[in-house]
Amino acid sequence: MPGPTPLLSPLVVCDTVIRDRDTGKPSLIGVFSWLGASVFPIQHPSLSVNARAVDAQGTCVIRLELVRLDSMGTIGDGQAEVTIPDRLGYYDIVFELNGLVFPAARSLTVPALPG
Repeated sequence: MPGPTPLLSPLVVCDTVIRDRDTGKPSLIGVFSWLGASVFPIQHPSLSVNARAVDAQGTCVIRLELVRLDSMGTIGDGQAEVTIPDRLGYYDIVFELNGLVFPAARSLTVPALPG
């Protein structure tokens, strides 16, 4: 029987995530909520999204998409298979998105969905 569907909160966008080798704790480096540019399209070399999965147990695939709100077109996506041993605990998932092209100045959303 599959485990419960994980709740992902919060989703934090940053330049990179470094995981401490001793504790396993993530350090989010360069947290941001917007990108600025004077001309479009722009290419953004990479970004990371840290998602904390809670209220889940077992193995599941989590899919993340960076989506334009005006067209619902996908700009970037990632996928992770995770095993969450304890429903009362949490699990930090890091998605690394590379080579993103933003065609125009628009609002974006980052839905993370069960695979």
